[in-house]
Amino acid sequence: GGRGFKASYFSGECQQVFTAITGNFSSPRYPNIYPNNINCHWTVQQPPGYRVKVQFLHFELEARDSLSDACDYDFVAIFDGDTLLGKWCGQDQPPSLLSSGNRLLFVLSADRNSASRGFHVSYAGVIPVNISCTRTHFQIQVPVHALPTLTRSDVYLGRPSCMAQLLGSLYRIGSRFDACGTESQRRRNTTVLVNILYINFPAGEQKVTQEYEVQCELKRKEASYNIIPDSELY
Repeated sequence: GGRGFKASYFSGECQQVFTAITGNFSSPRYPNIYPNNINCHWTVQQPPGYRVKVQFLHFELEARDSLSDACDYDFVAIFDGDTLLGKWCGQDQPPSLLSSGNRLLFVLSADRNSASRGFHVSYAGVIPVNISCTRTHFQIQVPVHALPTLTRSDVYLGRPSCMAQLLGSLYRIGSRFDACGTESQRRRNTTVLVNILYINFPAGEQKVTQEYEVQCELKRKEASYNIIPDSELY
């Protein structure tokens, strides 16, 4: 009877799908020791075109096999679509990971012997952003279908007054380098123009803001962007 009860008790927190733009989850009973004999699956699923970025805040599983030096006992495996990114155990915390598609699968497998505190992980959906630059401007485009619940005032560069324009199926920002708080910096012996793209997502009665650093290397007119870890998220 006890084994059947345990299986049903852990089915809820052990088999979950997360579709919110940001969130976090933990191993069962975290921060206390997770149960033995479990096989848990968590899927982070984002809209088409998105990617998933994850950061482990704590990681502590049963140590690896001292003979094979492999994760033969308890382990976390992470799949990017159908591709296995790796298996981790002990205190070998997984690095920050960015998916190639819009889904990551996390598997926790624990055997019948010793257990540890487990893990706590945060994730964020990375929005598909198209960014380019000229000698004088940033050009930023975000597909409207990627932000279906937002308005153009939720997407802005540097300051709220530099909000996006809605042009057909795109939110678009065209900003001169001398506007919207863009700054010139020296990085790796070259001049880059840097600003922050803000995107506000509804989260109940509040909003969750994602921040992306956008930059333009002037010499080659190459633009790029990176999600900035949110202090509450990470």
